[in-house]
Amino acid sequence: MAEYRLSYKRGKSGYANSHAAYILREHKYQYKEDLIYKEYGNLPKFSGNNALDFWYAADEFEGINRNAYREFELNIPNELNHQEAINLIKGFVTKEIGENFPYTFAIHESFNKETGEKNLHCHLMFSERKLDNIEREKEVFFKKANTKNPSLGGAKKDRIWKSKERLLQLRKSWEILQNSSLEKNGFSERVDCRSLAERRKEALEQGDLNKAESLERDAINLSGKVMRKMEIMGYNKLSQEEKKQVDNFNQAKKLKKEKERKLNIRKGKIIPKEFEIIERLDEINKFDEGAIKRLTLNILTKGELNQNYYELRRVERALIAAPTSKILLKKKSNLESKIREIADTHILSYKYNRITEQLKRDLAREKEMHLENLKNVYKKEYTVSKKDFDEEKTKNIAIKLREKYTKKDTLELMYKLEELNLVSSNYKATQILTNYKLESLTKSSLRYKEELKAKNNALINARLFSNELSIKVLENDIKELNSKLEKNTLESNNILNELNKKHSLEELDKLTNLIENNTSIEKSVINEILENRLAKRNSLPTFERHRTLIIDNINLMADLEKNKKLYTYFIEKNNPEKYGKSIYLTGVKIEAISNIINTRYNEVKGINIVDKNTIFNEIRTKEKNNIAILNDREIRVKTAITNITELLSSDPVRNNLTSIDLITINKISKGKFSLNYRIIESLEEKKQDLEKQFNSSNFLKKPFIMKEIKTKEKELSTYYELERKIIAISKSNKSFNQEKEKITLDFKKSLSKLEKDLKIINSEKSLTFKKLQIIKEIEERKYIKEKDIKLSINPIRKLYNTHKFKELSYNLNEVLQTHEERGYNNLEIKLEKERGISL
Repeated sequence: MAEYRLSYKRGKSGYANSHAAYILREHKYQYKEDLIYKEYGNLPKFSGNNALDFWYAADEFEGINRNAYREFELNIPNELNHQEAINLIKGFVTKEIGENFPYTFAIHESFNKETGEKNLHCHLMFSERKLDNIEREKEVFFKKANTKNPSLGGAKKDRIWKSKERLLQLRKSWEILQNSSLEKNGFSERVDCRSLAERRKEALEQGDLNKAESLERDAINLSGKVMRKMEIMGYNKLSQEEKKQVDNFNQAKKLKKEKERKLNIRKGKIIPKEFEIIERLDEINKFDEGAIKRLTLNILTKGELNQNYYELRRVERALIAAPTSKILLKKKSNLESKIREIADTHILSYKYNRITEQLKRDLAREKEMHLENLKNVYKKEYTVSKKDFDEEKTKNIAIKLREKYTKKDTLELMYKLEELNLVSSNYKATQILTNYKLESLTKSSLRYKEELKAKNNALINARLFSNELSIKVLENDIKELNSKLEKNTLESNNILNELNKKHSLEELDKLTNLIENNTSIEKSVINEILENRLAKRNSLPTFERHRTLIIDNINLMADLEKNKKLYTYFIEKNNPEKYGKSIYLTGVKIEAISNIINTRYNEVKGINIVDKNTIFNEIRTKEKNNIAILNDREIRVKTAITNITELLSSDPVRNNLTSIDLITINKISKGKFSLNYRIIESLEEKKQDLEKQFNSSNFLKKPFIMKEIKTKEKELSTYYELERKIIAISKSNKSFNQEKEKITLDFKKSLSKLEKDLKIINSEKSLTFKKLQIIKEIEERKYIKEKDIKLSINPIRKLYNTHKFKELSYNLNEVLQTHEERGYNNLEIKLEKERGISL
């Protein structure tokens, strides 16, 4: 399908020749087989009519950071054959480049590996330097133009290529030429250079709601740099940011295709698939009077109503987590007033009634068309087809989940299944809608209550011993803790009141049902995978089965300790906004791991001592080897951190210049500085060797050696002078500070990444040491696990797990008072002195 794209770019000096080779598929790009046609023209004589030689000269003689070329990336309608595509591009070049600017273009035809979709496109490079019938050598051609005496300067750059007006002209020209070619060759497809927003606005003005909806999407765009990198190196070699760009690009293409298909379905141009009919009928059945009213007002306001309506919904969702926010409340009030104003302006107009009736007729007609298609094409009634559709949908979700969870290890699956069993869909939905504030407020209050209990006990002792100063401090602390508890209670009750509002309950019910459905499928899939894996484990020889059980339990204990530390860290931060979700996820995981340890304990305690000792030795050896590997990685990362830190230092290293200064100078001089520096180093080394020879030689040889030394000194003087010139020219370059800042930023990013890597290494080492410590304590019969770890779960979560939200009405402080909660920090595998039951 024809798809409009004109991407306008500029390329700096140093990249023109390699880019030309890339688009022409020459030199190292000859292996690519997607080249359809290539051409170049208007080349000066010095190039010998060779495009690569011309662009090589541009790289060599254009000033640093100047534009060596500009480029158009043009999508060619896939409907056209190769000759039609060539004619189209030649027409564009003749019209817009003419005979005044050197150009190179190539047409490529690639295919999507997954869909087989064709991508016919053109890369058109050209120089901004306008030909003026004056023959120049390449050293002169790219110099700054001399307006008084043109023959003494370079070919002048035409500044029109920088203007926005020219770009808009080019976009329109490319649209006209494409549509003319499509019409000439008998195709009904057309392209449009206008933005999606402009086209959507026009559709709304014309009352074409279906077309407007199909244009409500992101533009399809991906930088050529990222595209080329992916073609050469593959997707996995891209940075996270580049992968995100590619994913967004693919998603935008997919959405465009889906929306265009839906538009054609609604217009009756194509017969939809059965599932598409069901999806659309489900949508139509949701169109009550309120929905039709919003659609009509949105058409009349050219999309303004929906903008306000969606923003209002966003603000209402935010208010669930922050119901007392003055900013959000004011914004909500303003949006509601705006929506009422829009409704009052249009709702009594003749046009409103006409469009409303038209929408009802269109929806009724479309519904009838789809029901007829179901009956005549698929030989089914809606209810039967809907049931089949829901079953197929569930099956597809299960397939995707199976693909996802098959890649997870067994312990991860156990964690996930236990977590799904622990938390009700209602509570999870509540946490998501409140930005996990209820969980963090509860945990924060539990912590305050523990502190309050300790302070009250201390106050009793202080009063017994008549310590006036201690009494006063403790009374102030108790007052402050009570104040914090009251604040948490007030905030949690405000959140609950907001959740009890009609809109919030609708959101909660919708999200709860979604989570419930997905959780049910997830549990089924995980159970199936786990049962198969555990069945395979049970069929293993006894020793192998024992090894698996012991390794699992040591990993479980180590994970428990790791998550307890994380949980303590998040709790102590006492920042619900930032750490609410982390508190929720970590707390549930601790509870899940503890439950798994309890259920698996009996499987482990019967393993014989010989097997245990053998397996412990294996694990110990493996973990010690792992520590050695981590130590090696740590040394390498620390060395890299030291090196980059030294590079970023402001201390001078040569000629009162820092390392960053020298790197910047080398970049601006296109490597001339480092080349000159290597020559100086070589000459200095040779001079030192000659000086050593001079000192150890007899008086007959010394004059000859001295002569060579003087020659080297003279050469060194020349290169030192050249170094000073390179430094002076580079530092005076306008882009010096900009390049220096960019290089510094790149090094700082690398340093930040290395510091993160170091933290990961230290975390892995800590976990490995913990496993070794666990083995040691088990062997010394000190690491004793209670048969039943008493875990008092979050009391609010307990209420949610046993009641529907609408039945809940409570005060946070009262709930906490009626539930004895020790908190996750006391949930630990105990060390006992007396002899117990070992692993």
